Amino acid sequence: MAHKSNAKRKGQNNNSKAKEKVTTPHDDIESLQITFYEIESWIEKTTPVLTRMTKELEKASGHFDKRRKENQKAVLTEDSQQHQKFIDTKNLEQQLLQFQQQQQQQPLPWKRNLLSNNADNTTSPFTSSSTNLTNDNSMQWLLSFQPGNLLRLDTNITSVEQLIQAVQKIRLLQSEEAGPSNSTSTTSTTLALPEDEDMALELLCSSPSSSSTDQTPDAYVEYWQYALGRRPKICLENYKHCRMNLNGLTKDISPTALNYIGQVFWDCLHPKFSSDWNSFWDRSGDAKRNQVCIDSGLAMVFLHVMRHDKDICENSQEIAGFYYDRAREELMEFFDESPDCSTIEALLNLSMFCIVCKRYSQAKIYVGLCLHMVMECGIHKASNLPTDDLILRKKYLKLLLILYYNDSTLSVYIGDSASISDTEFDINFYEIISLNDTLFELNKSKDINDRIDFDNGKTIVKESYFVHTVELVRLTKKTNQLIERGATVKQLLSQEKFLEQWYKRLPDIFRSQSYNYEQLEQLKLKREKEKDLTTPMDAKTLQAQAALLLKIQYDSQWIILHKAILNSIRRSTTTGSSPSLSGQERRSSTICSTSADSIVKISEVITRCFGWCVCQQIITCLYHASTVYCGNALIKDDLQLKNRAKVMIHRIMRILEACRIIYAGFPDDMTDCLCEFLKNHGMHNSLECSCKSGEETSPPDLAMADIKEDEDTLLASLFNHNHDIT
Repeated sequence: MAHKSNAKRKGQNNNSKAKEKVTTPHDDIESLQITFYEIESWIEKTTPVLTRMTKELEKASGHFDKRRKENQKAVLTEDSQQHQKFIDTKNLEQQLLQFQQQQQQQPLPWKRNLLSNNADNTTSPFTSSSTNLTNDNSMQWLLSFQPGNLLRLDTNITSVEQLIQAVQKIRLLQSEEAGPSNSTSTTSTTLALPEDEDMALELLCSSPSSSSTDQTPDAYVEYWQYALGRRPKICLENYKHCRMNLNGLTKDISPTALNYIGQVFWDCLHPKFSSDWNSFWDRSGDAKRNQVCIDSGLAMVFLHVMRHDKDICENSQEIAGFYYDRAREELMEFFDESPDCSTIEALLNLSMFCIVCKRYSQAKIYVGLCLHMVMECGIHKASNLPTDDLILRKKYLKLLLILYYNDSTLSVYIGDSASISDTEFDINFYEIISLNDTLFELNKSKDINDRIDFDNGKTIVKESYFVHTVELVRLTKKTNQLIERGATVKQLLSQEKFLEQWYKRLPDIFRSQSYNYEQLEQLKLKREKEKDLTTPMDAKTLQAQAALLLKIQYDSQWIILHKAILNSIRRSTTTGSSPSLSGQERRSSTICSTSADSIVKISEVITRCFGWCVCQQIITCLYHASTVYCGNALIKDDLQLKNRAKVMIHRIMRILEACRIIYAGFPDDMTDCLCEFLKNHGMHNSLECSCKSGEETSPPDLAMADIKEDEDTLLASLFNHNHDIT
């Protein structure tokens, strides 16, 4: 009977296992993938905050540990050997008290009161803790080290104002350690700070309506992450190429329309691998790898065109999703093989695709895989690049340039540090320009076998623009690293010389005022009226557009730098006692306003003459300009500045609306954020705002007519603009 029952149980188990096997591995992978996406989404939201707090806590933890050891050593030195036993007994009693206090959720004995009035902290940790316990109003910190080199912070701070004061106190204590001979009192240290412009800590400003009335306001209003979060990310899981009918999606696309879609992609000034259909179809000698590159490239081509022309292909989003899913599946076959350029290229195409679709976790995975493959190949070091094959050397450099661009773009969108470290990535991208010059001259030789098609000079213009853009991105990265470390005003000001050096290195074709933008605008209007899908941009038109884009990117770097300086100065408690800081504050404010004006005026020319999309850098430039005007609009004692800021915000909204009529996306969300800002602060004007809500809280902008300028005079003044304002 036992054997029968056992056999029966085995039969039941086998039946249950058979039922379990009905679900395919593909279904399990899909369910796991959805779970991973949910986890990644939560990580995306919390990582920037945790990262900033961890960096500040790392700075503070070393100080606490050092001071605690010094205090303990001082106690042992002062006590005589005869009283050692008494001290040990006392310490034991104090530890027992500590345990009891911990059970009662009271602060631990070695906690430091960072905001106490006594700067001469020479008492033992135990003595100071008892004092802290008796002061109910003091802000208390508990730092504890956890397994895995982690640091935990517990505090009774309950407001942003208290947090800022506490961080300022930490900076004061760090400055005391840097100069112990001058740290006799809190007053002497405080008076020494204006000399070095210390106390710099970058904290993004929250909504102005939530700031305290007695708190010194931040220099500018940041809303980037809020705008990104307004619209949900594109659900790429809905696109399964095996279930989609590609022929049905593409049946209405004529060869002329397909050629136009590709030309729009190549003429849009953001880094990419191919320059025409010939180079697009031929990416690798291996047929399978070549197909991966083609599919990933087509995903970007169709995702991109819907941001320029909404009528050319109604199914562009679905077609892009089809090619994205197929390329992703095809890539799985090559992950276990040795990396090559085609695999890295496909991954970079997918990473930019995910950035545009707000799938930042997946984009970070793709960028991380590319970086791992690049380092495995060793081409991240200039010394490892080939020297005998100039074409191959340029191919590697361009691959690294696009990797750097995608990594930096992703870091901007997620508000986190980039994956690539410049200390390990010693590539000079300016070499691409010199290689193009050399190869262009070799093309003229009759003896050369492999001639390069420079597309009537357009390829040289585009790649030169890409190089200057990425080198400027490098400077932005260094500035942001200084801000994250809490650099001094003096350290931040040292970045100005690098910006000026970058600008001086621009060739004449990117700084000339000889372009007739009125004529270029008329040509654009003519093509749109005639629905001309065959005439591409020529090299000179690309030069004119690149010159404007580089200028606004340059201006935005001055805004980033001087916003950080202003935030540092205005949060410093010593601003009023330092004439040098007051003068610097005026200078930084002027630079920010002048740069923002330049960005808006040039962006209006770009919109009229060329058009733009989010793949370019113009969207971030407009954002930084808008934060300047939002900050100026909150200044109550300067009505003229406030009114002008309101006018300029409306001008930015009209630039962003150029994309609103094509598709609904991030520019739309930025416009809505600015509209909400104006409404919340009583500055909304229904005649100027695109929302047409009828809700008017401000009179018409009569100053708009005064701001209109002659375009030739405008562009000449903008290109001759000097940021060295005293």
